[in-house]
Amino acid sequence: MREYEHHIDGLSPRDFLEIARVKIIALDLDGTTVASGSDDVLNKIGQQVRKLRRRGVKIVVATGRTLFKARQILLELCADKSTPVILFNGAVVVNVEGYDYSINHLPIHALLPLTESVSMQDGCILLYQFIPRDLFGYEPQEKVIGVGPKSKRFKKDFNGLQIEWVDADKVSNFDFNTALILGCSHTPHFEGLNEIDITTSGGEYIEVRPRNVNKGQVLSEIAARRNICREQVLAIGDNDNDYEMLDWAGISIVPDSASAHAKEVATLVSEYGEQDVVVNTLRMVIESMRFSRELERIES
Repeated sequence: MREYEHHIDGLSPRDFLEIARVKIIALDLDGTTVASGSDDVLNKIGQQVRKLRRRGVKIVVATGRTLFKARQILLELCADKSTPVILFNGAVVVNVEGYDYSINHLPIHALLPLTESVSMQDGCILLYQFIPRDLFGYEPQEKVIGVGPKSKRFKKDFNGLQIEWVDADKVSNFDFNTALILGCSHTPHFEGLNEIDITTSGGEYIEVRPRNVNKGQVLSEIAARRNICREQVLAIGDNDNDYEMLDWAGISIVPDSASAHAKEVATLVSEYGEQDVVVNTLRMVIESMRFSRELERIES
């Protein structure tokens, strides 16, 4: 597929028809869907999402956030509560209610040297544990374990979760899905680095996930279970942790403020900023579907 023009008016009939085939739209949260923090923008997104759902399009949210932080937005965007939600950059896949599809863990023997490497730089590491809802209906649990110097410890993470600070030797007592590193001058290097992947979503955090576990890999599995090919998947993201998802999707769109790494693989680098790219992309899909139906009517 060729790179699209920036405005919907610049699309060719062929472009409209290709976009009209979309069956799954994957939305990143930070930097795109909730970039502005504006209820007005979220309401507009919600209106477009409801129109697309009526046309049979699945909305899949893909984020590095916790379920605790993203849940209110998910309830707005994912009316079908069985729809998978990609959390922790792909390490955890659940539905809105917290029942799991797949849970991946960081290898314990790689965490210990990682923690030591961070400590040598006087940095902090936050380790995340997700426990899904069980068959008896108990609520899913998310825990944050922190390791770092006492002078740099704080009460809550950016999701609003309480942090339990422990000594480094206690890390092996838990299973963790993902980790955030902060306060380091450079990316940690150690012998077990080949068993984990390190990425970023911008800002001060370095993000750690299990090796070969990412938003793109999970999105491909979700599509395969529904017999949907990659050409029928559209992804919207903005940063390095969206790279694999943007690369795999048949159509991928990033705002003009996206990272250089994300722009490398995007089908379209939109002229719209992070506050408007989702609304305008969803509108583009709806307009493409209308065009396709009108063309079919004329030809019949």
